[in-house]
Amino acid sequence: MSFLPRLSLRTRLIAVIVAAMIAVTAALIAFVLSEKERELRDFASERVDTAIWALSNSLPVNASGFTLGPDVEGRINSLIVDDAKVEIAPSVNDAIYEGTGVHVTYFRLDPEAKEFVRVMTSVTAADGTRAVGTPLDPTGPATAALLRGETYTGDGIILGALHLTRYEPVYNAEGELVGSVGVGKSIAQIETMLRDTTGRLAVVMLVLILAAAVGSLFLINRTMRPVRRLADTV
Repeated sequence: MSFLPRLSLRTRLIAVIVAAMIAVTAALIAFVLSEKERELRDFASERVDTAIWALSNSLPVNASGFTLGPDVEGRINSLIVDDAKVEIAPSVNDAIYEGTGVHVTYFRLDPEAKEFVRVMTSVTAADGTRAVGTPLDPTGPATAALLRGETYTGDGIILGALHLTRYEPVYNAEGELVGSVGVGKSIAQIETMLRDTTGRLAVVMLVLILAAAVGSLFLINRTMRPVRRLADTV
């Protein structure tokens, strides 16, 4: 900072004030974005839970091969599946996606391959075709949890895109694992909201910094006016 001694006292004071404002602004933006991300993820998690509840309650009414059993601790769905009779119209999944913004899927377990294959889903590929017949990542943590009869909640990849996901196992009347219900909320939507928030905050903070700089200049000039007058008389 060897150039600072060459600056006037007024300029140095303004530089210090602006630097302090930038530091405070950066910390404030980081805090606000952190809280916003937490808020968005909590909201997304609620939507995910709502979507899996909606799917598990819609299938016995609007599809074939499903009935509701007693509530199970640790699971939102209580489906009992007659695998041979499962038929699901695309409109069942699409209606839930349109209502919640969360993709929903019913998977059938292939016991030999130990893979969960999409029977019906609201997920579509890049070319617009429905992703029916595609497997859940067989090496991913969701598949491992489901094969153990456990629920998986966390970030996961759905056809190459990061989602906040929840997968729950489903069983037949004999208590055998036969499939899964899975839902996912796009993380990209959360990231887009965060970018929009960052842009708005940056504009507001820039205006505040400029206002602070102008205000500081005015106050410093006013404060130093008597000093300059005294210097002129000496």
